Amino acid sequence: MELLKLLLTCFSEAMYLPPAPDSGSTNPWVQFFCSTENRHALPLFTSLLNTVCAYDPVGYGIPYNHLLFSDYREPLAEEAVQVLIVTLDHDHTTSASPTVDGTTTGTAMDDADPPGPENLFVNYLSRIHREEDFQFILKGIARLLSNPLLQTYLPNSTKKIQFHQELLVLFWKLCDFNKKFLFFVLKSSDVLDILVPILYFLNDARADQSRVGLMHIGVFILLLLSGERNFGVRLNKPYSVRVPMDVPVFTGTHADLLIVVFHKIITSGHQRLQPLFDCLLTIVVNGKGPRARLPRAHHQVALGHRPTGLRSLVQTGPV
Repeated sequence: MELLKLLLTCFSEAMYLPPAPDSGSTNPWVQFFCSTENRHALPLFTSLLNTVCAYDPVGYGIPYNHLLFSDYREPLAEEAVQVLIVTLDHDHTTSASPTVDGTTTGTAMDDADPPGPENLFVNYLSRIHREEDFQFILKGIARLLSNPLLQTYLPNSTKKIQFHQELLVLFWKLCDFNKKFLFFVLKSSDVLDILVPILYFLNDARADQSRVGLMHIGVFILLLLSGERNFGVRLNKPYSVRVPMDVPVFTGTHADLLIVVFHKIITSGHQRLQPLFDCLLTIVVNGKGPRARLPRAHHQVALGHRPTGLRSLVQTGPV
């Protein structure tokens, strides 16, 4: 773990230097680490990814076990995901960015392999193709993202991790660089295990200006997912698992939950979130697939104040 901290410090060289005209130059540490000169790139990549996705903060579920025993795996997983993000972000010019309607320059349904980038970590990530590997990665990230949502009868009896923002960035990188992984996520109902934690984080951070970065990455992930038709279809699944969010109690689908959270962001979020409003509307419009249902009208009444705003949000026409 100390070696990972040292690597992360070297990779973050720009943070410890005064601003300079050539500040846009490439970090030589990251450049070498991700290049073909690093003959250990593949085992390093697999080890970092396995460390993150295999970590289970709950373990055997013994209450208050995190107070009785020190858990060295959490800081190890946190350092591993941070190093992994830095290496994947090194060669950002090869990634596809989402357009205003949530689609990317490619499509998740396209089976053609993208050209191999010079960054070996991006190359290895884009070449993952086995479904059992996708399942392992998706289950691991979903388990960690859902950790803060766990509720027990004993207060504070389970360990809560704090690096969910790094996990969201890693998930974004996975979907961005590996379209087969994105398609796997969308065709599986496990995509809802990613959706619900994201909505929880968005709702929890909407009034905190210091967490605007978390708001942006969460909205961008939903925008990327909504660019595919299967996302709207998955929203039809009934929402039965209750998470600790300050939203009105309702009976409906995950589409209802998405609308309710977006309404709270628009009506009670801080001013710096206004640039994201168009993205929220686009996600709602993209979710209106041929088989997706919009939330029922009585949910507008359940929200109480400003029902007109919710109607205008739902009835927005296609972009």
